Amino acid sequence: MLPGEAPLRVLHLTSERGWRGGEQQLLYLASALRERGVEQVLAVRRGTAAHERFRREGFHVTPLAIANELDVGAVLSLAALFRRVRPHVAHAHASKAHGLIAMAARLRGRNRPALVATRRVDYSIFRHKSPGLDRIKYDPGVDHVIAVSERIREVLLADGLRPERVSVAHSGVDLARIDGAPHTEADLRASLGLAPDAKVIGTIGALVGHKDHATLVDGFARLAAQRPDTHLVIVGEGKRRPQLEAQIAAANLGARIHLVGWRSDAPSWLRLFDVFAFTSREEGLGTSVIDAMAARLPVVATRAGGIPELLDDGVEGRLVPPADPEALAQALQATLADPTAARAQGEAGRRRVEARLTADRTADATLAAYERVLERRRREART
Repeated sequence: MLPGEAPLRVLHLTSERGWRGGEQQLLYLASALRERGVEQVLAVRRGTAAHERFRREGFHVTPLAIANELDVGAVLSLAALFRRVRPHVAHAHASKAHGLIAMAARLRGRNRPALVATRRVDYSIFRHKSPGLDRIKYDPGVDHVIAVSERIREVLLADGLRPERVSVAHSGVDLARIDGAPHTEADLRASLGLAPDAKVIGTIGALVGHKDHATLVDGFARLAAQRPDTHLVIVGEGKRRPQLEAQIAAANLGARIHLVGWRSDAPSWLRLFDVFAFTSREEGLGTSVIDAMAARLPVVATRAGGIPELLDDGVEGRLVPPADPEALAQALQATLADPTAARAQGEAGRRRVEARLTADRTADATLAAYERVLERRRREART
């Protein structure tokens, strides 16, 4: 903003019910923008974790009743919110939110705000069977799409979006959140019944299909036969839990694989881990990987989606093919077998996060996108 200009005013919308990586990223972004003097209103689904969390963090929160992406009532409420708040930018942070702001803006006509959407997934925008809605959302639905990885940008360009309408703002981490996590690893170890010298492989993420925890369990089963001192801790909750429980029971590994559910103290669990494993088949970027790198953990992850943008094989960790439990087991074993190299990888990961993957860098890239789209709209208004 130039001296004398009114503060930038942004309305954020998230339609998610739970609290996952995208919501944490929105909290990081909103906090960083607040420090930069940006006025913000956060519109969230009523009664959700985001509703309570953002209110507790001191943001101006407006709850909305959102049934689905085609909820006419939600669209009308959002259009009324546009009229009342008069934001310069409306920023959608989830797919359903994207559709809602695109339709609400059509009701506002020329008085609508600039529309920005963040894209966090690495598959085609036309993968689902709703081409009409996809057209409203993307062509010309929003003015600009922020991809959280170069891989997502490539997918969007292949889908036909113009290059000037797509930019990249890698997700980032608030290092203070990682560094300030309570040192409860001794208590966590005791709660799981782990021996003091047990080696812990850990992961954090929702128990959903594309995260492919099944490959992680299968890979750990192969490692467990060679390394009786190892345990696997899975932090997260989701609809795939029953299948994972059955898989763990069938492998007779119930005493060595620990499903601990969703945890609000996830950064403290990182202190318990010796290695961080991440086995997604599809992944826009992988914010849990960034957290692990910030915590100086060596990472073993799949070469999927935007993950290779976070670490180089053999530098900050090891990359393996998706859905390959044998390669995963070998990479985990190699990491555990060389503690000196593992520590060096962890330190390299921390340096990479400090240099490229902080919440401040995400905020700067997002502000640059806002300024770019607002300037483009000003030029168009003059013609």
